[in-house]
Amino acid sequence: MNKIVLIFGVLFIVIAGCLIGTSLSHLEDEDVIVMDENAETVEMEQPSNTEFSEVSTDAVETSEDDAMFVAVDALKSPNNEIQQYISSQVQIDETHIRMTADKMGEVYLSGKAESVSAFRYGRFSFCINTMKGVGLFPAIWMLPSNTNTDYPEVDIYELIGNEPNIFYGVLHYMEESEKSRDFFRHTFPVDKIPETYRITFEWTPEEMIWYLEDEVVYTIRENVPDEPMYFIFNLAVGGDWPGSPDAYTEFPAMFEVKILEFEPQEIYSR
Repeated sequence: MNKIVLIFGVLFIVIAGCLIGTSLSHLEDEDVIVMDENAETVEMEQPSNTEFSEVSTDAVETSEDDAMFVAVDALKSPNNEIQQYISSQVQIDETHIRMTADKMGEVYLSGKAESVSAFRYGRFSFCINTMKGVGLFPAIWMLPSNTNTDYPEVDIYELIGNEPNIFYGVLHYMEESEKSRDFFRHTFPVDKIPETYRITFEWTPEEMIWYLEDEVVYTIRENVPDEPMYFIFNLAVGGDWPGSPDAYTEFPAMFEVKILEFEPQEIYSR
């Protein structure tokens, strides 16, 4: 009887040792997640339509999956423009936004992109290609993100394809309930239109400055916006100002923006 008990005791020890060894070897094969005791927990609060969570630019971290700009779809546009914005007409990478306008039968498709965040103050520099062709209307502009109004509006760059030697910068604003604007136009000699050029826009609480290459072309010191604004990049087709494309307008047509500097002073959620 004592021999039987001894045998069963030995078998129990052997089986238990095997089970423990199997469990330990399984842990060694698995990835082990170590929690950092010093890691800081951050609670995110969803902002309302009229409130913004201010973030220091130094505190903003992005991963490879994060996007600063996104393509948008819009079947209708203001000012009697005739294009439909389709996200497939936009290509975005780390340094470029490319928007392509094309004609599909009687329908015009084109591209539009917006910034994911809103910004207040900063320095922004872009290299753009000159668009040529009646009815083409490329633009880089900003709208406020904390209201349902279209004012103020800052047009950093506008050009119509039938006047490829002229580009515009415009501030649209409300003054005593009346729409007003401050703007400039820069004209290149018709025989010296550059294929590409650099536009830089500086925005501070006191002023907005436009540069062509490194030369100041215009400064605004009154009615400077002080609210967060988001960026819009688009290639419109047709409308009240540029008119409709004619038989000589070539499609597809691409508006390419290379982002040289994008240094906002403040970043806000939209």
